[in-house]
Formats: sequence, C-alpha cells, structure tokens
Amino acid sequence: MLEIIIFSSVVGYVYAEILLEEHKPLHWWYKLVEKHLANKINWLYYLLNCSLCMSGQIALWTFIFTQKLVLTDLVFTICGAILLTKFIQKWS
Repeated sequence: MLEIIIFSSVVGYVYAEILLEEHKPLHWWYKLVEKHLANKINWLYYLLNCSLCMSGQIALWTFIFTQKLVLTDLVFTICGAILLTKFIQKWS
C-alpha cells in the first residue's frame, strides 16, 4: 500500500501542478478541460485539474486493479495519497 501512496502522490502532483502549467507539455489539455468543463461540470473540472483529487483517483484505481479489495485498506491508501500530496504541496 505504501508504494501506491507514494506513486499516486508523486504522479498526481507532477500532473496537476507541473505538467498542466503554461509552456509545459500538457497545457493544451488544461485549456481543453477549462474550455469545456469549467462552468458546466465543475466536479469533473476539479477532478482533472486538482493534484489532491488526481492523487486520490490514481490511488483508488491503482488499488482496485492491483490489490485484494479490503475497504479499510482502500480508504487508508486514498487518504494517505491525498495527505502525502498535501505535504508535497507545502514543501514545494
């Protein structure tokens, strides 16, 4: 589970906080999501642009596809990924 937490946090942070910035490789994706979702489907817009949300989603789906489904372990993994991402945000 610790591997999933670290993996999810790093990937979610790098995706949302670094790669979506202007003049970075995925800025075109950010503009596309903002154009089509910003005022229409707010929850999906934030899910795709928020490093905490993205880390949680990566942790959720990685856990589901790689681990035996135990609800407490799943919740711990998701919360751990979000918490670690928050720490990474504070340190950067």
